[in-house]
Amino acid sequence: IAIPATVERWNLGMGESQVISYCLKESRCAVLDDQMARRCVSAHALRMIGSLGVILRAKERGFLNKARPWVYKLKSEGMYVADGLIERSLSAIGESQ
Repeated sequence: IAIPATVERWNLGMGESQVISYCLKESRCAVLDDQMARRCVSAHALRMIGSLGVILRAKERGFLNKARPWVYKLKSEGMYVADGLIERSLSAIGESQ
């Protein structure tokens, strides 16, 4: 996928640039966690979701019995999300601590 100059200017990684370019071309929702990539998505007025959001949606739609173990597994593998945000998000889907 050709990367438009408006995305190229952000100097993102190739993966992030490709995802954003595809979303611009096909009007899709970007799945990204990288902060700078998320800023680029916002600047282009695209829809986006991060890993935490994907897990929460999977739980809400019945694909997972529990979201908590998956969220903390990703966090242990290096995903940066503030604990407060995690707990508020889990509480919103009925998984209070």
